[in-house]
Amino acid sequence: MEQNAACQAYPAFDEKQNQQLGQQYQYPKEQTNIPVGHPNQQYIPVQQQQPFMNPQQVVLQPIIIQQVRRSNAEGCSYPTDILCPYCQKPVQTLIEFNSGCNTWLACLLLFLFFLPLFFLPFCLEECQDKIHKCPNCGKKVGKKKYKMCC
Repeated sequence: MEQNAACQAYPAFDEKQNQQLGQQYQYPKEQTNIPVGHPNQQYIPVQQQQPFMNPQQVVLQPIIIQQVRRSNAEGCSYPTDILCPYCQKPVQTLIEFNSGCNTWLACLLLFLFFLPLFFLPFCLEECQDKIHKCPNCGKKVGKKKYKMCC
């Protein structure tokens, strides 16, 4: 009775079409080790199957990083890679620390308001001017002045 109900609901569907569908689709073999909740395989029409194709070749290209060197070290707080304007060699600067105007001003303010630590700006490198020198030729290639409020 169920077959009759299905034929009545879909009168155009008959046994001949059922045989054609069986030839048109490949049904996968049953797999016994499919994990629970794993989606079932899709049925692939035979006409749409393609022969095995080689995966695309992946060509790895090197990444080129170009380092830009400065011509001087003005305003830099740390040793910097530069092209020395005097000896024309790529170097990393050396830093010397000198007391500047703001170092003396910080010392004066500490002397007026907190006497025991007035010498502190002369001991801290952060409170001194930074002078960049070329390690090759020894000439000054930049300067960073100490600023109290920044």
